[in-house]
Amino acid sequence: MKNKTLLLSLLMLMCITTYAQKHKHKTADVKCKLVYDKELGRDFYENLDTNVKEDSLMDWLKFISVNFKVPKKTYMEGQMVKFDYLIEADGKAVFVKLLNLTDDKDLEAEAKRLVSLSPPYTPGTCNGTPVASKASIQFPMKSKKYEH
Repeated sequence: MKNKTLLLSLLMLMCITTYAQKHKHKTADVKCKLVYDKELGRDFYENLDTNVKEDSLMDWLKFISVNFKVPKKTYMEGQMVKFDYLIEADGKAVFVKLLNLTDDKDLEAEAKRLVSLSPPYTPGTCNGTPVASKASIQFPMKSKKYEH
């Protein structure tokens, strides 16, 4: 009985894994998919031919480490800040929304400020043309270093 249960469990796991892999390949094959985001009220691209350049992302992380100012509230050291932003076809970053601490207006204002000041990106492309795409970032707050 124990062996039958184990065998059945393994068979179900294999079926689920196979389905997930097939489904993943189908969506990954769709290149340069234009999607409409109701919340944003605009289009952007997913599954780009080339993604945002890695050097731009590294510049962004350096920029955050220097410019992020923890709002004057009590936060846990190392608490994660997560937010979505768009990278326009011209490389400009535009704040979208906080993904955690969503009711924290001070933190949202700081994230908006940070994104508005960010250096330009090298945008992703579809068919060789720069396009708007959505990105997310998360980083830990370090209040002692950045508190103002």
